[in-house]
Amino acid sequence: MSGGIEKAILSDVADYYSEKLALHGETPKGVDWNGEYSQTLRFEQLCKLIDGQNQFSLNDLGCGYGALRDFLGGRFSGFCYSGIDVSENMIRSAQQRYQGADKVRNGVNMSKPRWTFSTVPVASVFPSTA
Repeated sequence: MSGGIEKAILSDVADYYSEKLALHGETPKGVDWNGEYSQTLRFEQLCKLIDGQNQFSLNDLGCGYGALRDFLGGRFSGFCYSGIDVSENMIRSAQQRYQGADKVRNGVNMSKPRWTFSTVPVASVFPSTA
C-alpha cells in the first residue's frame, strides 16, 4: 500500500469514528459497538490475558474514548495504560476524560499513532457482533 492510500484510509476511519462519537457520545455506540453487553464481553475476554498479574502495561490500539481503561480500573490496580487512536476527536475526548488520572499507578497516555506498522494483531479494534 502506498503512503497516500494509507493516509486516505486512516482519514476515512478517523472521520467515521469521529461521526459516531458526535452522534452517540462516550458510549459503546460512540465507538461503533452494538451496545454495552458486547463491549463488556470483549473486555472480559481480553482481561483473561492479564488475570493474575499484579502490575502490567497495556497499549490499546483503537482506544476510542478509553472505555477499556475504565474497565481495567474497576478490576486491577498498578497498571499503566496507553491508548492510541486515529481519530483526533476520540483522543481529545479520552484526554479530557483522564486528565486527572494518576500517571504513576494508573498511567494514561492518549495519542495519535506516530508510526505505521505492516502488521498489528489487535482484538479490540473491530466491534463484536455479539
